[in-house]
Amino acid sequence: MLILFIIPFIIFLPWFNNESKSVFLQETFKPDIKINFNTIDSDQIKNLELFSEAGKEFTYIANDKNGKQVMGKISAISKNEVQTFLEKMGFKVSSIEETSIIIGRKEPFVPY
Repeated sequence: MLILFIIPFIIFLPWFNNESKSVFLQETFKPDIKINFNTIDSDQIKNLELFSEAGKEFTYIANDKNGKQVMGKISAISKNEVQTFLEKMGFKVSSIEETSIIIGRKEPFVPY
């Protein structure tokens, strides 16, 4: 029983000794860090483009060149962008409805 009391005392004795603490503090390393802030003022940083807006999902109904009705989904930033895109593809747009914002999966915890 006496041995169990003496062993921790011997192991932890240096922690209570003031000399060991001062040696530990003297050995700490402080890195010399220099930051160049001129990079932030460079032309490459000033000319960066901002992130684009988050896309939204739209459902559309349109008629193709033959008059056949076509339905589909498309992602874009706005209804005007969807309208312009579909008209450039040769569709006559009947309706455009926003369905949801596209961010990840609808049910992320359900396996594929």
